[in-house]
Amino acid sequence: MNSRIFFIALMMLVVASSISYSQNKMEAGGAIKFDINTGSSNGEYDFTGINGRFYYYLNDNFRLAPNININFPYKETDSGIEAKAYVTTYNAQVHYLFDFLNHPGLKTYALGGLSYNHVKVEASGMGQSVTETANDMSLSLGVGMDYQVKFGKLFFEVQDMFGDYDPFVLSFGVMIALN
Repeated sequence: MNSRIFFIALMMLVVASSISYSQNKMEAGGAIKFDINTGSSNGEYDFTGINGRFYYYLNDNFRLAPNININFPYKETDSGIEAKAYVTTYNAQVHYLFDFLNHPGLKTYALGGLSYNHVKVEASGMGQSVTETANDMSLSLGVGMDYQVKFGKLFFEVQDMFGDYDPFVLSFGVMIALN
């Protein structure tokens, strides 16, 4: 629990200290995201969830992109035992933007960062109940694309995570300018 609080506080400190020294462009938004099982250590479950994110532009090519993923609970019942799994991921990412396609309003980006993952599993049945939690850090690498529209930006992102919890993640959503 203490490492999760430290990680969140560190992400907020980085963003807040950057904002206090500059008035660069900022955006906030959200997404629908899909964690897809790649057959490795995250078991046989695919998760769907929501993503809240914030962009802070350091310059024309770099932006900080802290975000949080909250997955909808995964529920399974087998032989009278019901299990629910909850996964929340806190991400501290940096995006490098470039005009790969030379199209007005369309930007592509590479992303990299660290993720703190919190997994909670509850199982109950036959008069008993058990709760287990696990936490780990992952490295996230991927690519994305922004498309400028009247009300903000639409984005699509693909990333892979490397750690104990290591799904392949697809996200799409909307960003709105804050300034």
